[in-house]
Amino acid sequence: MQDIVSWILPVTIIPGVGMLILSTSARYIAVNNEVRMLVKEIKPHHKELASQVFRRARCLQQALFALYATITLFVLTGLLVAFFKDSVRAINLDRLLMLLGVCCLAFASMHLVIESFTSLDIIKSNLKKIRDKAVELDRRSVRRRKSS
Repeated sequence: MQDIVSWILPVTIIPGVGMLILSTSARYIAVNNEVRMLVKEIKPHHKELASQVFRRARCLQQALFALYATITLFVLTGLLVAFFKDSVRAINLDRLLMLLGVCCLAFASMHLVIESFTSLDIIKSNLKKIRDKAVELDRRSVRRRKSS
């Protein structure tokens, strides 16, 4: 029973990591689309926005890399234990690979958290610009009414 658990455990985690890859890839595509949109219509305030978007893209790319490494390590662990269980266990290679996989998963999660905070900063910045523009439009409207 212990033999089955030791090689199936890393393999059962793979679908969850795959879902993280799927959602992270979708976020990465959204950032690419945002960059394309910024390039089409360059404005002075886009300089700050461009650096924030680049930070998001870098976090997502690093998270994707770590998630791919996680899957690779978990698959490798499962295969090594399934085919070479005695020699792999003798040097604790299975535990080392699992630990590395979990570390990669933690690294990816950390970058996804950083990216989500960066996204929130971008949203705040854009909403502030919208609010400032709305206030300016209100002032113009009031001036027009007073002058009429």
